[in-house]
Amino acid sequence: MSDTGHAHHFLSRLDRLSVPHLDLALSLYRDDALLRHILSTSRVPEGAERVAVSLADPVKGPFLVVTRDGKFVTCLGEGMSAKNLHVVTRERLDAVIGRVTRLRERSERAIAAQDNAREFMSALYDRGPWFTREQFQAVAAMQPFLATHLLRWIIEDFMDVQTMRQRLLREVPKSGKLHRRFDELLHVFWCRSWTLGHLSVLAAMDGRAPYEHLPEAARDPFLRLSFSWLSVSQSLVGNALRGLWSAARFGKELLPVYKKDNDKADTLLQTVDAVFTLAVMGCRHARLRAEIRKALSPNDLPPEAPRFVAAIRTLALQVLDAEDKHGPTSVLHQHGREGATRAVAFAKRLPPTSPYHFKEIEDVPPEIAYRVLLLDGTDFVNHREAIVPMTYALQWLSHATADDLYLPADYIAAVRTPYDPSHVLAILRDDRKIEKSALAEAAKAQQTGPARSAPCPCGSGKKYKRCCGEG
Repeated sequence: MSDTGHAHHFLSRLDRLSVPHLDLALSLYRDDALLRHILSTSRVPEGAERVAVSLADPVKGPFLVVTRDGKFVTCLGEGMSAKNLHVVTRERLDAVIGRVTRLRERSERAIAAQDNAREFMSALYDRGPWFTREQFQAVAAMQPFLATHLLRWIIEDFMDVQTMRQRLLREVPKSGKLHRRFDELLHVFWCRSWTLGHLSVLAAMDGRAPYEHLPEAARDPFLRLSFSWLSVSQSLVGNALRGLWSAARFGKELLPVYKKDNDKADTLLQTVDAVFTLAVMGCRHARLRAEIRKALSPNDLPPEAPRFVAAIRTLALQVLDAEDKHGPTSVLHQHGREGATRAVAFAKRLPPTSPYHFKEIEDVPPEIAYRVLLLDGTDFVNHREAIVPMTYALQWLSHATADDLYLPADYIAAVRTPYDPSHVLAILRDDRKIEKSALAEAAKAQQTGPARSAPCPCGSGKKYKRCCGEG
């Protein structure tokens, strides 16, 4: 039958469909590109010349019957059999239509924003924690065209940030200011640390879909990557939350990586990264929850494990328990209350005429309260009290969209504070203390004889370094 014949036959059978199904059938009929995309992503078996697209039930129908290249053949009303045809389920149909709709909307925004692309990309690298929702949406509009580049950029930027960190750690004085020749490097380091979180969200916002077409050789290294570590390792609260969200978006593919990281984690930073990522993943993906709950059990820890490992695992398990309750929980309530308290604190420096001059926590709308923690630049490794608010955020984070991770421009403009180099210096000084302590512990563990200042074991009464250990 010719294409015209197929179309005429199809249109003549539309009376088999109810009104809601008729609207969907006609929308697919008018959108050849959408239908071809649905078929190309539905793994139609080789040799299958016709496909049944279910408009409701995958067994009872109704169905649209199309050729594998997207030509319409006929309609099968509810109860008519699609026997021997490969079926594209309604669930699959809705998912693909939703994704294509979002991509088209982003493409339209990308075209509208193309004259300002340089400005938005500069903001991504220069705004630090103050990257706005509108700026994020403008860059996200270009994400479908940048997806495969984003993974490379984030790894390259991570290496750059690590290099800057090591350079600054060598130059930071014990007290006082850094020499002014390093002012620009310090500022770039601070902004780029936050960029890692923004890039993580952009790279992960569509989950696995943008990377499914990559050859296996290119996908394998990614599937062994602790994706959240690129952001969490900067130890900044807001940045870490974006990294946790991003890794959880990939779900099952990264689960083996994080279970392995969880088993070997023995520093606070490693533990927060692995345990909290698993918690967000478990809240987001119900099918993985039982496996993740078992992995997070504190009962199987070795005796030498630091005490904070069991404590953080216990907090994460409480979050998973809250998710099982299906509805508003004390964890979500506490997260909202924590954010509202911060928003009221921000409001104290705003004029009374500001729409964000909140006097009571009850005045703060949820769209502000749930997101304020993402502005927090506290170093949670050296200020461990920040870990509890992070825990409260995990359940909300698991259900958040990419846009939810950013606050609107007018709110950012109201609460934004100037860049404070002394805050960044304090973080670096704390980092250096941790690094020196770790080196000292490693040296102590390798030491075979008595400490150099300890009494000499020969009984002379002298210090070991002045006696048998001399030279």
